[in-house]
Amino acid sequence: MDWKDIAGPVIKLGGGVIGGMLGMPGLGATAGGLIADALGVDRTPEAVNDALKNPSSEVVDAIRHANAEAEKEWAKFYTAQVKEVGQTMRAELAAGVSWYHWRHLLGYVVMLWAVAILPVAVRDLWIGNAAGIDLGIKLASALTTYFLALCGLLGYVAMDTTRRTTAAASGSEVNTMLGSLLGAITKKK
Repeated sequence: MDWKDIAGPVIKLGGGVIGGMLGMPGLGATAGGLIADALGVDRTPEAVNDALKNPSSEVVDAIRHANAEAEKEWAKFYTAQVKEVGQTMRAELAAGVSWYHWRHLLGYVVMLWAVAILPVAVRDLWIGNAAGIDLGIKLASALTTYFLALCGLLGYVAMDTTRRTTAAASGSEVNTMLGSLLGAITKKK
């Protein structure tokens, strides 16, 4: 049994934040420990699961108390994560990484392009709007090249950022596959 296995019962008892944390890597054990301490049981998923099988009002109160504690932990975790992302972005800008290398922003753009048409397409399929479905297919066909260009740019940015990060960590320049191939060809001449 793992901490994520007890997330459902915890959420049903009023522990939405702490239940969500149970399924997150790195936070599951912290959340499980908070629940175990509130319930007064061993810090194992099995012990907490046993305590949740017959939830009394004391168990519900303990879950709600643990949830309040988890909200504080989540705020600390989220604040630290935001600070680290900001620090990484500042370091990338200081190293000369251009604005379009902000891979997460570009990733969101690609994701939005991929899912933007879904609600309309599902609605048209649901109500049987053939004209809307036909228009959606034509629009998707017209924008495919643009979408694929965004995907290609995202791939380039991810590869280039990985290369820069690896170079910064290793202290030596890291070549791309094309750069390595060209280097091997020019050495042979």
